[in-house]
Amino acid sequence: MLAYALSMIRLRSGRPGLIPAPKEAETYPYSSMERDFVPSWNSDVIHGTADEVRSGLDDLQKRTGADELMLTTYAHDGDIRLRS
Repeated sequence: MLAYALSMIRLRSGRPGLIPAPKEAETYPYSSMERDFVPSWNSDVIHGTADEVRSGLDDLQKRTGADELMLTTYAHDGDIRLRS
């Protein structure tokens, strides 16, 4: 989920682009502010098996009281995105 956070860091700092590959996200030279942003941004990101995602979505809905959830697949690779 580091790649997703880096994508949002870039977007919020006026440098939008494609989702970076995991290796790029791991080696990116994060500032201390960017490093602090990563856990907060990823706090509501849900990933895993179908059962884990289902459980995570149920938990998110209960925790937030949301009556609607928006699901988005973030992947740096088209084949991974299709599989997701």
